[in-house]
Amino acid sequence: MRSILGQHWVPSLKKHEPYTEPKWHGDEVRRLAGHRPACPDCGSDQDFGPRHHSRPDGSERHYRACKACGFWHEADGSPAYRVWLALTIARSLSARPNWWPRARHAGSV
Repeated sequence: MRSILGQHWVPSLKKHEPYTEPKWHGDEVRRLAGHRPACPDCGSDQDFGPRHHSRPDGSERHYRACKACGFWHEADGSPAYRVWLALTIARSLSARPNWWPRARHAGSV
């Protein structure tokens, strides 16, 4: 495991069962109750858990994500994927982290 920006980078994904809406809702209930799950890919519990994001059409995107290793898993049954951290320098010269998807799914090289 290599360290990038103080975080441990896991180069490839393990195989994971499909993540679904019912699983996401169960994870969200546990999160709201104070449970801190560990990432199923790297084992970190620092910044992993269910997340949601509003879409332009008003619907909500549900997924789970680990900001330590970049593991992302949509709650639609699709394969998990890894994202990478890119720092963006704004006009104010302050760095802002942005997570971007990588073209790597479970089982790929």
